[in-house]
Amino acid sequence: MDAAALCGDDTAFVLVGDGVEKPRLVNRAKKKGLKRVFFLPSVPKRAVPTLTQWFDCSYIGALESPLYDFGLCMNKLFDSMMSGKPILCAITTPDDIVTRYQCGVMVPSGQPERVAQAIQELKTMPPEQRNAMGERGQSAARERYTYHQIAKQFAELFS
Repeated sequence: MDAAALCGDDTAFVLVGDGVEKPRLVNRAKKKGLKRVFFLPSVPKRAVPTLTQWFDCSYIGALESPLYDFGLCMNKLFDSMMSGKPILCAITTPDDIVTRYQCGVMVPSGQPERVAQAIQELKTMPPEQRNAMGERGQSAARERYTYHQIAKQFAELFS
């Protein structure tokens, strides 16, 4: 919500899901008077690619945690890569897929100012550059992170 408050009225934020933080986020958006923040219920996993086609980018964020000391492996990250849209990821981690495949912008956890700056960066970059980010993410997801590819890598560990 803090990043949304820092962005202008020409930027909409759509939060999808029914996570444990949703009631608190809905209340914060109301208290801050954020009229361009929208909340949608959870959608089936099959619907994620269709839904993300309506967005300019995907956002993934998390609080700083030792959980991410070894990198990221979130389903929503791979879903976002498959969408073919650039990713704005606000998670502190030493090794991240977004930077590795140049499919978006990484900022540290808990820094709404940096999130707002990254949003501005994505908004002002040429569409071809944003599209290329999305295409790199989609290509990497297809080449390395499908169930078939992951199973193959797992099998190779034991051969």
